[in-house]
Amino acid sequence: MIGIMGVKLDNRTGDESDFVEFRLREVNYIYMWSKNIPAYHTANGTYLALSKLTDVAAAYGKYGFQRYDQSSVINVDKIKDKVPQSDGTLIIFQDESSVKVTKKFKN
Repeated sequence: MIGIMGVKLDNRTGDESDFVEFRLREVNYIYMWSKNIPAYHTANGTYLALSKLTDVAAAYGKYGFQRYDQSSVINVDKIKDKVPQSDGTLIIFQDESSVKVTKKFKN
C-alpha cells in the first residue's frame, strides 16, 4: 500500500513527532490547504504534504537523508563518492547519477 509522509496541521510540538507516516487508504479526503500544499484528512488528524526541504530532511532523517545545502536533501546511504570542486562538491551515487551541492567536503 502507498505510504505518505506528512506534517501535522494541528497540535505540533516542534520535534520529530510532528512528522507522521500514514497510508493512502487512511485518507478520507484531500483538499488544498494553500495554493501549493495539499492536506490529507484522516480519522487521526489532518496532515500537510511536505513542501519545504527543512521538513523533508527532518521527516526522512531517520531513513538516512541529510540536507546538504539550500536545494538538496541527500540519501547518504546511496553515496558512492564526494568529489571536491571549487564551488562545492559533486555527490556521486551508487547508480552513477550525481548532484552538485554547495557544501564543501575534504577528501
